Amino acid sequence: MPTRLCEGSGTGRFARCGAAISKCSRPPSRRGPGHTRWRPPARQDAPLASYRADDHGQGAARNFAEATHRFFSEAVRDGHLCRSPTDGLGKPPQQHNRRPINAREEANLRAWICLRRRDPILDLLLLDLFIRSGSRREGILQLTVDGIDLVGCAIQVFQKNAKGQRIPVARSVLRRALELGRERGATEGPDRVLRQQHGAPVTRRYLDTLFHTAAAELAYGADGAFVGVSPHWLRHTSTDRIRQATKDPFLSSFWMNHSMSQFGISSPYLTNPSWAELCVAAERAFGRLED
Repeated sequence: MPTRLCEGSGTGRFARCGAAISKCSRPPSRRGPGHTRWRPPARQDAPLASYRADDHGQGAARNFAEATHRFFSEAVRDGHLCRSPTDGLGKPPQQHNRRPINAREEANLRAWICLRRRDPILDLLLLDLFIRSGSRREGILQLTVDGIDLVGCAIQVFQKNAKGQRIPVARSVLRRALELGRERGATEGPDRVLRQQHGAPVTRRYLDTLFHTAAAELAYGADGAFVGVSPHWLRHTSTDRIRQATKDPFLSSFWMNHSMSQFGISSPYLTNPSWAELCVAAERAFGRLED
C-alpha cells in the first residue's frame, strides 16, 4: 500500500490542507493507487486546438489555480487523498476589456505593419484573415491548402474542440494566401498555407510577437482608450462588423461559432443561418466575395 500524506504541524492554510489529506478510509479509485494516469508529450505535428483539455484559463493566476485544482483532483481519484483541499477554490476573474477596433485604428495598424515589420505581406494577410473570418487563432494557424475553396470563396477551419467551420472570405484574400503558401513551400493539400519567409509555418510565438509588439507601439486609439491588438480583439472586430451590417444577433453569434443556448428557451426553435445568408452578411460587412 502506498504511504499516504500525514497531517502536518503547520499553521494557517497549510494546516487546513493537512487536515484534508490526513488518514482516511476512502477506497481507491478504479485505477488503483500508484496508477496515476500518464499523458505523453504532445507531438510536434499534433493539430492545434482552442480550449483543449489541458489548456485552462488565461494568465498566470488562473493557470496556477487550475493546475493546483487538477493536481489534487488526480490525487483524490487515485486514492491518495480523501478530498481535495482546493474544493471551493475559485479562479481569479478574467479581465474582459476587449472591444472592436475602429477603422482608424485598423488603418494605423496596417501602416505600422508596412513600416515596421520584416514580412508585411504575411502580416497584412494574417490581419485580413482574422478580421474577415472572425476565426480563433488556431483556426487560422492550421489553415491548409485543402482548406481554401477558391471557387466557393470559403475557408474551412477547425477551432474549439476541433469543430470544423466553413466561413465565407473574399476570393482576393484567398488567392493571396495560396500564392504566399506556394511560394514558401505549401505544395500539397495538408500543408499549412501561412508560412514565414524561411518556409516554416506560422506559430503561436510568431503571432504573440506580432501582436505584443503592435500593442506596445500602438497602445492608445484616437479616443484615448486602450487598444489591445490580438487575434481575439480582431475576432471581436469581425463579429461587430457582422452585427452592424445585419442587425441580427443570432447570425452574429453563429458567425463566432458560439453555442445557441445563450438565447434561452427560444434556441431550439431557431434555425441556423444558411450558407447564402452567411455570404450576404460577409459581403455587407467586408465587401464583395467574388472578384
